[in-house]
Amino acid sequence: MASFFKKWLQNNRFLSVLTWIASLYMRFVFKTTQWSFLGEEHPQQEIEQGHGFITSFWHQRLLMAVFGWIYSPDFSMIISSHKDGRLIAETVARFGIKWIAGSTSKGGAQALRGAVRQLKEAQVVGITPDGPRGPRHKVQSGVIAMAQLAKVNILPFTFSMSHCVYLKTWDHFVLPLPFGRGVFAWGKPLNVQGLPLDEGQKQLEHAMHILQAYSDAHIEHS
Repeated sequence: MASFFKKWLQNNRFLSVLTWIASLYMRFVFKTTQWSFLGEEHPQQEIEQGHGFITSFWHQRLLMAVFGWIYSPDFSMIISSHKDGRLIAETVARFGIKWIAGSTSKGGAQALRGAVRQLKEAQVVGITPDGPRGPRHKVQSGVIAMAQLAKVNILPFTFSMSHCVYLKTWDHFVLPLPFGRGVFAWGKPLNVQGLPLDEGQKQLEHAMHILQAYSDAHIEHS
């Protein structure tokens, strides 16, 4: 079944219809959910200072992340050039999000160069540091190297929802459901300049876990 689906992803017409349906569902969920924002002053401060920055969020929390970007600078996402990545790329493009093809396992060097160039131009680049294949919630070194080369901060980001299901995928992908409550949450900027890659990974991973727990707790107690 999976191989059949991946074969159909190569069909441009099928892909267009599928991403259109996905975008309609995402908009429906967004409009029927009561949303709030936490920590929105963090990206705003970076923008006001004229800094580019990296937005880091787990692959598990990818689907509704496009609605968390309410700011003016261009936003691009690094997305795997695998067939599954094309589905994600074409879907986010329907929300005005640009994409940079590449991942830690394929096209990494090209993606890194493109991302660094945009970051130095005070743009914003989004990345799932545990994607595209995991391990789940484990930060890979690429995001740290990118931040150090571009000399920018990393801002953890996530969302939580009262109505959702966790799919039986490697990342336990969050499928949002309508008519609930949701929150978009930003963490404080993380400066990894001068750190060994493994130390930068540990600090970012810790910051992202703390932010996710804070975001989930906000939903549980609101």
